[in-house]
Parts: sequence; C-alpha cells; structure tokens
Amino acid sequence: MALRSDKEMTGVIMCGIGQQAETDGGMLPGSRRERLQRIRAAVCGLFPELILVTDSPLDYADQDIESVTEVIPGKGAMGGIYSGLFYASHDAVFVFSCDLAASIDLALVSHMIRRFEKYDAVVPRTSKGFQPLHAIYSQRCSNKLEKQIRENRLSLEEFFKTIKVLEIAADTAVTSDK
Repeated sequence: MALRSDKEMTGVIMCGIGQQAETDGGMLPGSRRERLQRIRAAVCGLFPELILVTDSPLDYADQDIESVTEVIPGKGAMGGIYSGLFYASHDAVFVFSCDLAASIDLALVSHMIRRFEKYDAVVPRTSKGFQPLHAIYSQRCSNKLEKQIRENRLSLEEFFKTIKVLEIAADTAVTSDK
C-alpha cells in the first residue's frame, strides 16, 4: 500500500514523555523498546524523516533513529507534540505514541494523510474521545502550542478549539474515504 502523500511530513514517535501512559492508564505490555521497534517497522518508508521525542534520549542512543529531548520538559503530550514540530524538517508531523498505540492501522494513517491538506490537524476520535497521540499536526500549530505550554494550559481539547481540526471517526474512517 503506497501511503506517501504529495505533501511530505515527518513521522514522530513519542516515547516516555512526562509519564503519559501512566496518567491515562493505557500502558501496554512489553518494553518501550519493543513498542518502538513495532511502530518503526509499521511506518518504515512512509515518512522521509522519523524522529523519536523522549524525556530520556540517551536511553535510545543505541537505536537507529534520531532521538531528541523535549524542548520544554515536563509538559506531557502537548510538550511532546510541540517538540516534534520543533525538530521536524517538514511542514507537518504524524505523531505516534510508543506508550499508547496498540497497533498501527495503515488504512487509517493513509486516510488521514489524504485528508490533511486543508487543516491544521487531523485527529481521530473514538468512543473514548480524541486520540491526539495518533494524529497529524501542521507547523501552523507551533506558535499556539508554545503559547499554551508557556501559560501551563496543557489541555489538548482546549487547544483543538483554537485551530482548524478535521475530526476523523476512527472506526469509520476507511469506509468514508470511498
């Protein structure tokens, strides 16, 4: 399945940012290294650049991936997304969480990439709410993210109200693309 879009973006894997998994209760079994390898294998070739944003980049120094630290430490998921945009060399990032993603649905990823062009963000929504750590963000989000982080307003739900978001129903995304 060819997933590359005309608009290239950076793949960002977030791993261990501010204990994101423990606060959500969604920590998956297996080590973060195993989950990182699984995500890398799933998205290999989809993005011309792949970076790992973590609060402990030295823990991943032996991995064949560019590892970067948070730009503004301790700001959870919002800080990780901001950091991904900060380090990315493309106009958009597709964020994957090493801690929360059970599996990568390549059909959903493809659907999201195809729909992204006119929006600041494309974010799946399930019955549990927004899935901001499996989403696409434009560089246009950077300044607003930084402002909210500096003001310690770390709610992504609040952030989504300030940008143009395409909300994707994750369970119907693939069928609605026809």
